[in-house]
Amino acid sequence: EELSFVMQRWQCDLENVKKRVSSLRTSVSDTEQRGDRALKDAREKHTELQNALQKAKDELACMLRDYQELLNVKLA
Repeated sequence: EELSFVMQRWQCDLENVKKRVSSLRTSVSDTEQRGDRALKDAREKHTELQNALQKAKDELACMLRDYQELLNVKLA
């Protein structure tokens, strides 16, 4: 009878451990998905910022050319 009690106790403990493992797996999966989304969003933002920087550089180069042309006209 004592052996039966011990076996029942172990089975109960085992079920609790299985539930905990399942919960942890779900938590890990959710965390991985959130991390993947955050990484994707960060990469998209990085691309946007790179594009904005390139646009600003292009505009600055255009302004510098215009300024140089005006300066050349003024000095001529």
